[in-house]
Amino acid sequence: MSKSEKLLIHALAIHSEKPGEVRARVTVRLGEPNPGDRVRFEGTDRVIRELKIVEVKQSNRLSTIGLSGSEEDLRHLVGGTYLYGAED
Repeated sequence: MSKSEKLLIHALAIHSEKPGEVRARVTVRLGEPNPGDRVRFEGTDRVIRELKIVEVKQSNRLSTIGLSGSEEDLRHLVGGTYLYGAED
């Protein structure tokens, strides 16, 4: 992701894949997510957490994004969460 590009992703549903990885059905509100991009979100405990995008499958309306991170961070990601691009 270029430093000037902004990302805003609305995660609608979260599904566990394997330890340290989830799949999220999302709508991309702003920007274009790519594998390797980092995103931040406010967890259920109100702490800002960071994840890495590992896979992006785009469709007309909804996309599926694979996210990786620590089990602790992933535990706080729930449906309805907004993910923001993390600046380098």
